[in-house]
Amino acid sequence: IILAGIFEFLGTVTMGRLVSNTLQHDIVKPEDFEDPRLFAIGMFSALVASAIWLIVATLFALPVSTTHTIVGGIIGFASVEKSLSIVSYRVALNIVVSW
Repeated sequence: IILAGIFEFLGTVTMGRLVSNTLQHDIVKPEDFEDPRLFAIGMFSALVASAIWLIVATLFALPVSTTHTIVGGIIGFASVEKSLSIVSYRVALNIVVSW
């Protein structure tokens, strides 16, 4: 368990910024939204929906992935608010392949 904690910490410190940047700017571009508040509300909604789903899944002891959940939430809000055409499928595919 200690070794897992060390590697979790190292992964967060070394790669956290890249992962965060991909989620914030690469799956869906903020520039695709005329109103930046709309993008912020959508990202917040994806985060809240992901948190709720992860809590429910944990209560029922379901195996879930936080990455799957937040990426799905981002794609979901973008497709509802604008359209599926603003989703970068190249980035989404790279994320899926990395799983």
